[in-house]
Amino acid sequence: MIRELRWPFGRNRARPLDPADVQGDILQPYGFAVSAHLFVAVAAPESGRAIVDDALARITNGSRWSDKPESTLNVAFTAAGLTAIGMPTAIVDSFPPAFLEGMAARATILGDVGRSAPERWDEALGTGAAHLLFTVNAVDERACEAAVRVLRQSLDRHGSTVLADQRGRRLPDRKEHFGYTDGVGQPSITGALGWRRAARRVHHWLGVPVGEIFHGYVDADGYPAPGPAAPFGTGGTFKVWRKLHEDVATFRRWIAEQAEALEIDETLLRAKLIGRWPDASPLVLAPERPDPELADDADRVNDFDYLDDPDGLRCPLGAHIRRTNPRSGLGFGDALSARQRIIRRGMTYGPAVEEGVSVDDGVDRGIFFVAYMADIERQFEFIQANWCNDGDTVRVGHDPDPFVGRVTADHKFVIPGDPPRFVHPLPELVTTKGGEYLWAPSIEALGRIATGDWADDARRRRPGSGGALRAALGTALGVLLAPIAWIVSFLRGGRVVHTHGAGYTAELVLHGSTAPEAAGTVLATAASMQVPVRLSRGYGRPFDKPDVHGLALRIDDAGDAGRPQDLLLSSAARGGRRDRTATSTGYGSLLSSTLPLGAPNGPIVVRATAVGQVPDDAVVHQGGASGAAFDLEVARPGAEGTTVGRLTLGEALSPDDAEALAFSVRHDAGGIWGIGVLHAARAVAYRAGQAGRAARRRR
Repeated sequence: MIRELRWPFGRNRARPLDPADVQGDILQPYGFAVSAHLFVAVAAPESGRAIVDDALARITNGSRWSDKPESTLNVAFTAAGLTAIGMPTAIVDSFPPAFLEGMAARATILGDVGRSAPERWDEALGTGAAHLLFTVNAVDERACEAAVRVLRQSLDRHGSTVLADQRGRRLPDRKEHFGYTDGVGQPSITGALGWRRAARRVHHWLGVPVGEIFHGYVDADGYPAPGPAAPFGTGGTFKVWRKLHEDVATFRRWIAEQAEALEIDETLLRAKLIGRWPDASPLVLAPERPDPELADDADRVNDFDYLDDPDGLRCPLGAHIRRTNPRSGLGFGDALSARQRIIRRGMTYGPAVEEGVSVDDGVDRGIFFVAYMADIERQFEFIQANWCNDGDTVRVGHDPDPFVGRVTADHKFVIPGDPPRFVHPLPELVTTKGGEYLWAPSIEALGRIATGDWADDARRRRPGSGGALRAALGTALGVLLAPIAWIVSFLRGGRVVHTHGAGYTAELVLHGSTAPEAAGTVLATAASMQVPVRLSRGYGRPFDKPDVHGLALRIDDAGDAGRPQDLLLSSAARGGRRDRTATSTGYGSLLSSTLPLGAPNGPIVVRATAVGQVPDDAVVHQGGASGAAFDLEVARPGAEGTTVGRLTLGEALSPDDAEALAFSVRHDAGGIWGIGVLHAARAVAYRAGQAGRAARRRR
């Protein structure tokens, strides 16, 4: 619960997600009867953007409906598709590796091997040939065909090719082909305008924060979820699309054989394997028999955890729903599972098999698994690789999920009891027939794509630089501190803090990082330049005593009109790694921006770590630190980061030249700026201190 206690005036606390700016079927499922999934290859960047422009007025957003339409249209892009529509390489490269590599390249992580290997997938799926996925959902076949016809006319007009047209149809009573009710157990989303009902508590199991699904909004850690580079870092989400074939005949024969061998009712065995009765009532709440009244209650059917069933006597530890969402069953509350929740919006495909039939008819049927999340690797891939394919985390050894895990003849399923019963062997019931990792942009982003507007205007808009209340609070605090800063600086003739310093010229080599944290800042551009640097001791204590150490550097011409970007780092712990102390006896400890900084793609911290041995303080302050080097790193607050460059000290500056540098938190032309009350206060206090020193010099 601690992570829910954040500074209340942060940008993402004050601004909830606007459903009208995100695509539909995510905040709430459409619930349509049929669907069409068209994988498209565009002919050229201009024609690809023209297709998006044609579709833009028909793209369905996340707003609530007053009247349900006959059909909806949504679109998502593969990594290859972003390049195909002409998105600049720097923006494409800012997407995370899992998305850029694609699902087929991650097959070994997902367990897509053997019969599920990418070389066996349906034609065009996972090959990199598909650029866009258009999804039509409709009330019936007639409405679906009408919407697809309009879409295909646009595709034909712009020379694009439909590589695959996959059709889905919902089975009666919300069942999937194995006979289970599908689509229940979804987490509720909190933090969207007009979606207050989603905030209800379920046994201390909170709704999923909007930033766990959409980029740029507050996530479960209390910070904006990282997304691609500006101007596409807000409102989008990743979409995982998988075609999963279900072997219904094998499943029915296997259930009958195992039920007879174990002397257990077939319906109960089915329930133990999945964790719910076929009508969706969960075993945790209804361990003896199905509860139709519970199953029909949309709130109660998902209102449970596993605290009262730690050993799986009601719901086995290896049951499908317990593995894919362990809730608080892993211990430590929700700390070990809250960051892996996803939104599922799948649909069955293929005709149903008549009851009692257990002979394979050779017809392809199964589920289009569709899920949305902010981080493919942390959410979907973690669930699949660590909870479904391997059972260590959920305390079932190496036994996989009986449905979507990658099973072999050696695996088993355990039904706990006295004595326990073992379901063995496990057949391969589900095989992957194709899939893609996709990005579903916000409505605003789709408008930019349609017009080819790739410009990063974030520095003009300054997202996260603060609201009126936060700025006013910081300024008021700064005004209270300003007289103190002026008087102390005047009396000393120097700084209030970081009083003892030494200046150096330095070479800054930036690697041209593609990390999302650096996107849109001067630190993302490959360059080699000369920069001034000041190393300082914060309190001015003797050299043999621990002190707060500082490193300030200036990048000239970082913005328009030759304005600089100053970066002020210190060894204070806040904003850096928690195992570092605030004071030390040298510059070898981690140096960090002590408060989160604003950047086009969300809050960051900038860090510097000494490379090798740094001379002791006495040598540094006598000008003998030439050749000392520091690696610069950019990170999300409290997280590991990415190295973006190296700073190597050159010749020492004279004391007068070092003093004249006058580093300031207000020098922020390089796309990195101060945010929050304390930054606003510090800016006012800095100016007052500089004015006090100037008055002393004039006197």
